[in-house]
Amino acid sequence: MNRKTRRRTFGKNWRMLVLGAALLNAPLLLSTARAQSDADIAAWKTEFQNAPKTNVASARTAYAALLDKLLPGMANADYDTRYRAQDAWEKIALNSARPGAESERAGAVQAMLAKIGADTPPIAREWLLKQLESIGRADAVPALTPLINDADMVIRNRALRGLAANSSPEAETALLNALQRATTPETRIAFINALAYRRSEAAVAPISALLTADEAVAMAAADALGNIGGTTAARSLGAARAAASPKLKIALLNNSIKAADSLAAAKKDAGAAAVYQEIWNSQEAPRFRVAALRGLAMTRGVEALPMVFQALGGDDAFLSTTAGRLLVDLPGAESGKAIARQLPGLQPAAQVSVIQALAERRDLASRPAVLALASSADQNVKLAALRALGVIGDASDTTMLAQLAATDKTPVGAAARSSLDRLPGEPANMAMVKLFMTATPEVRAELARSLAARRASSAATSMLASAETGNATERLEAIKALGVLGDEKVVPNLVKLLVKSPNDGHRDAARDALKDILDNRTQDKTIAGNALVAGLNGADPASKRALFTLMKSTGGEQTLASLLAATKDANPDVQDAAIRTLAQWPEGGAVPILSNLATTTPNLAYHTLALGGVVRLSAQPAFSTDERVKMLQSVLTTAKRPDEKRAALNALAKVVDPDALAAVRPLLDSADLKEEAALAAVSIGKSMGGDDVKAVMQQVIATSKNADTVKAATEVLNRPIPTVHLWQIVGPFPNADGSGFDKDFGLERTVDLKKAYTLEGNKKASFKTVTPNAETGYVNLLEQYDVKENAAAYGVIYVKSPTARPAHLTGGSDDGMKAWVNGKRVVSNNAARAANPNDEHADIQLKEGWNEILVKITQGSGDWGFYLDLQTPDKKPMTDLQWSARPN
Repeated sequence: MNRKTRRRTFGKNWRMLVLGAALLNAPLLLSTARAQSDADIAAWKTEFQNAPKTNVASARTAYAALLDKLLPGMANADYDTRYRAQDAWEKIALNSARPGAESERAGAVQAMLAKIGADTPPIAREWLLKQLESIGRADAVPALTPLINDADMVIRNRALRGLAANSSPEAETALLNALQRATTPETRIAFINALAYRRSEAAVAPISALLTADEAVAMAAADALGNIGGTTAARSLGAARAAASPKLKIALLNNSIKAADSLAAAKKDAGAAAVYQEIWNSQEAPRFRVAALRGLAMTRGVEALPMVFQALGGDDAFLSTTAGRLLVDLPGAESGKAIARQLPGLQPAAQVSVIQALAERRDLASRPAVLALASSADQNVKLAALRALGVIGDASDTTMLAQLAATDKTPVGAAARSSLDRLPGEPANMAMVKLFMTATPEVRAELARSLAARRASSAATSMLASAETGNATERLEAIKALGVLGDEKVVPNLVKLLVKSPNDGHRDAARDALKDILDNRTQDKTIAGNALVAGLNGADPASKRALFTLMKSTGGEQTLASLLAATKDANPDVQDAAIRTLAQWPEGGAVPILSNLATTTPNLAYHTLALGGVVRLSAQPAFSTDERVKMLQSVLTTAKRPDEKRAALNALAKVVDPDALAAVRPLLDSADLKEEAALAAVSIGKSMGGDDVKAVMQQVIATSKNADTVKAATEVLNRPIPTVHLWQIVGPFPNADGSGFDKDFGLERTVDLKKAYTLEGNKKASFKTVTPNAETGYVNLLEQYDVKENAAAYGVIYVKSPTARPAHLTGGSDDGMKAWVNGKRVVSNNAARAANPNDEHADIQLKEGWNEILVKITQGSGDWGFYLDLQTPDKKPMTDLQWSARPN
């Protein structure tokens, strides 16, 4: 512990007491004493720095001169004045004790010693003693020693602190002498604490003599000896226990343990162990014996095992639990072997604890001893051993564990099953696969289950053979295992197993296994879908229904065609399954089928399912905004029930487009749907401007009975003309290594808002309408696409100018940006940057009527989006433009 830390620890409780007393006792200075300003102090410090300090005498003169100037301020009643002076002196004093400046330190000490007499105001006197505590050495001891008997308690305590923190032998001698002369319990305790703070070994004998004094002094002496530590202190503490009061005895025991711990920390294991052993043998309270036992284990290692096992088999639960923990923490491989050797001779309860400790130690060398107890007559011992084998067992245990897991229906079998699943290492997997070839059907079923739990992918081939040829139980477990271990290669085999399944249980297992593979471990969905279609040939209705359900995980044109054919199947169950699967189809190709079904089926349930499928699929990115609106308009036309129209209205509310608003408007007159239509209209209108929006909002206000809807429509009606404009965007296209910046993805020459563009992985995407940030105009692409890096997207907007004229384009992007106006490229900057609306500038030419502005924005990583605006050539707002997300 360094001097600063010791000083802080020793003075934690004294500091407030000293300061408070000093403030209460400090007299006011004479009114003629002028306040010390920062300028005064700075000047004095400069004068001090320039003064010679080549030896102790000259240093003392320089420090004394500065101290004389600061001393009035150090005792001033005004806090700010006092603080400035005290802080200045403290910094000067501490600096004097720097390495290599001994003459300055001695000079500063002598200057302060001359001022610590009674003539100095108490509050300043106390501050000087505080600095002596930090820089005083033997030279300060003669002056500090008399002050430990000062009439002023604050001065007395500060002097005592100065001696306690003083590293010189003279200070230690002064404190020892003071302890010998002390006559009251209070002064004895003060000197005991000071010597304990110094960890004074010379104080052990005189302090030990006070262990028989009155209880308060004896308690302080016990704490001091515990802090000082060492063999002699520990011996004194132990010897005093016999005649001690109950309260003192507890303090003696606590400090005996503390002293022994310090010996152990100093690698003096023999001395520490002697103390621990004595306390262990004394039959003291369990908490002390626990501490002693822990110490013995730490210092004696394997030699302490007899005592640990004694505690383990005893009646005291606290000791027994601690002993079990110590077995886990006892270091070294030899400890594990020694622990395992004791296993056979222990009582069952102790055997359980030891087995658990060996498992927690992961002590592989103890496996033979634990394995021997796996056949114990005691059920608890047997269970503990079986569970431990899951951690310390090896491949040779697979046969025994698998046999028990397969045949024993008690907790023993459950323990074996758990360990079979946890046996460490690939060798255990290989042993289980080998055993699989020769085991009985019931054991093979158990092995299949466990290999799946272990994610042993190397066992997939064995599982496939078992699923095809095993008995019912074995086949079922093998099929389940294939769902975990198999990949797309086993899909055709599993399809055949599904079709040939003898009962619903096997069929459901095969269906679940296929779904797991199709959803998680299949790269080529087309091949997998074709396997499902092939399985339909000759399949019974139940199998066809299962295969239809799985087709949702693959998609694809061939599977969709098979579903379309099945909608006309003579078997009503097959027809029903096909229609329900179509209604949940993941790809937009089902929309024409569902739309036709909705208009032709006489079955109301199928009609509703089909329309619901169209509504759901309309939100897919492959569809353009125009296509989405047309689909939802078709639903509104075809719908037979209000709920079906409500679903379409809810979807239209998310399409920011004039045609969407036009599709909603007629329903504002509907008795059943006017409120839903009003909500949808307001939702669309919030992000649009123009006369059509105003007309629809006026109609909403006139027809809606909902106050919140009317309020929202009124806000849209009365708002200023929007300063941001809707964009159509399409993406995300690939941009690996930035290559997407210069690649034309098929629309840099001609933009077709109705076209579906090909993305990575042969996916399709169409233009969709987006709304920029209402305050900044920023188009956030990261919110639109679930892609974090290496992507590109296009945005297009149309601007109507009343005349042909020049204009100025401004913009910015995160990251790269290209821009075209009427097909002419005007911006090209493959940057890596954050978006700023004024990063890009280009002078452009607008034609009379509608102008097309196309941008491409690339993404490296991080944020992704852009700004774009048009200004006059002198960079002022163009207020006579019309903006639209589509060419009008």
